[in-house]
Amino acid sequence: MTQAAKRALTALLAALILTPAAGCANSGSVPEEETEFVPSWESPDYSDFEMPGETDSLVIYTQGFESMFLTEAVGVFKKTFPDAALEYKIMEQDEYLAKIRAEIPAGTGPDLMFAMLKDLPDVYKSMSTGLFEDLNPYFGADPDTDLSDFSEGVMNGGVMRERRYFVPVMYNLNMLLTTRENLADNGIGEEDLAAYDGFLDACAGYKEKNPDNHLFAEGVLLGTDFNYLRELYDLTGVRMIDYDRERVSLGEESFRKLMDVTKLWYKKGRPDINEGSAEKLMTDRHSLFSTQMNSSEPGIFLSMHVVRELGETPLLLAVPNADNGVTAEILYYAAIPGAAANRRNAWEFLKILLSDAVQTGNEQAADAWGVNKFLGLSPRPGSERKRCDLAQKLLPLYNPRNDPVLVNVTDGDKEMLLGLTARVTDSALLPPVLFSYLKDNMEPYLRKKADFEECFGKLMNELELYKDE
Repeated sequence: MTQAAKRALTALLAALILTPAAGCANSGSVPEEETEFVPSWESPDYSDFEMPGETDSLVIYTQGFESMFLTEAVGVFKKTFPDAALEYKIMEQDEYLAKIRAEIPAGTGPDLMFAMLKDLPDVYKSMSTGLFEDLNPYFGADPDTDLSDFSEGVMNGGVMRERRYFVPVMYNLNMLLTTRENLADNGIGEEDLAAYDGFLDACAGYKEKNPDNHLFAEGVLLGTDFNYLRELYDLTGVRMIDYDRERVSLGEESFRKLMDVTKLWYKKGRPDINEGSAEKLMTDRHSLFSTQMNSSEPGIFLSMHVVRELGETPLLLAVPNADNGVTAEILYYAAIPGAAANRRNAWEFLKILLSDAVQTGNEQAADAWGVNKFLGLSPRPGSERKRCDLAQKLLPLYNPRNDPVLVNVTDGDKEMLLGLTARVTDSALLPPVLFSYLKDNMEPYLRKKADFEECFGKLMNELELYKDE
């Protein structure tokens, strides 16, 4: 690479590097006494970056369940690089987890890791140790890739300390379904739900007006088996540790407001209603929202159709985080271990995973459910629009219980969903261990057996210990 080209690459990457989000966004948690932050790391310099040389092999690990999502990309890689020996290891879950957790830190293992949240105990701690390759210069040096083709908010999830250590492959948008009529009957404006405080105030107001109701239809159906703490924690994208700044970053005021709303329904028993769909429970005014609005475009549009069939107007809402943005949940991500022997082939495989063809799925599928094997939404807005178009085209063939249903997906339905995806400001892989700390320490407050300050103090202490492990 010439010096001029290196300077151009460095300038380009300076523009492409995104503000670290997934590992360090505070979600309203910046303390009032915050002073100007001075990074503890040096900004990366990519002027000497050279794309890794070609090799003749590629090693990928995955587990049985996840392997179904890689099938198409594996096929494309084999056709595109027929001379590269692909060692594609599909393992049982326990073996897979043991191998990646032992081999990657040891500098052995796969060339590319395709993973879910649970696969590493804390992906951000793994990122901070430098186990993974920084992919920013790959995006900048490869003429076939352009970060502007992807959602900036979603892609930010893999950035820490200005370095892009992993790439989200599919994500879940934290959203709810309600009806315009349900909101109107409860004196709630759609604009009230666009901000964190407004959303939580609306939830509390709903409880006051409807003391016997559940907030979520799923709570009606599942009663005490429905985990309000887990749902509201996930929906609002609570961050407790700022991994960039290496500090606990849980804002007391915004967090207390969330816990107070959670407490209103925590361990609430089941009302005397045990039949009907989530959509009917909303239209019959037994709940305000349905929370199971994730994983697939066909499922989302089908629920909206059912609401219309029940005589009301469906409304999708993106739940705001404490910064009044929208946090997406990363479902699947890919990373290249820094010690990988075949980094160039791993990058080529990652490009295939992120390609429009794989992200869109099978455009010749017989029905909407067969379009894409991936669960979740695409980080490529163009691909996501194509998936919505295919769902609209193919959903009329939906046939539950052999009772034909003509599912009508309107252009408005599509634009409502796509509009919410455009509101994503960041994405996260919230470590499971942090939720366990949250539950263990805050449950006495939620059960009204201890005051907030006592429980919050214990949680903060435990987070401080965990941060420094």
